[in-house]
Amino acid sequence: MKHSQLKQLIKEEIHSVLNEKGADTDWTDEEGNKVTLQDILDMTKNVPQKDYPTEKLSKVVLNWDDNPEEVERVGQVEISKQYPILIMVDEAGKIKWILDGNHRAQKALRAKAKTIPAKLIKPSMLDAKAKKVLLGIVDENKKK
Repeated sequence: MKHSQLKQLIKEEIHSVLNEKGADTDWTDEEGNKVTLQDILDMTKNVPQKDYPTEKLSKVVLNWDDNPEEVERVGQVEISKQYPILIMVDEAGKIKWILDGNHRAQKALRAKAKTIPAKLIKPSMLDAKAKKVLLGIVDENKKK
């Protein structure tokens, strides 16, 4: 399997974990634990928003060129400072994936925008449930 095919499979797997329906987006793990977009927004309300370089998103944004419904949705979304995309990064700030806003990121890339409003979300900013659902991280110190 080529590296590009592997990357696309990983992107598709991440997308399959998402139940992406705009404001109704949620994530559920194999045990049925659920975290909503609103939960993430509440946890990260104090995270500063920044103008993030769009070229850094090209390797992680989901690509829907073969899905007319998703391509249409990309065309319909608006890029706004009111709704920054949420980017999951590691503790060092290295981008992992777009948690929310793939359609907006895709639109910005297609429009060749230099930046897009974004919040960078580190694991340490999330509560234990969100870490488990989104990252598979279980707190080893927590008593069972």
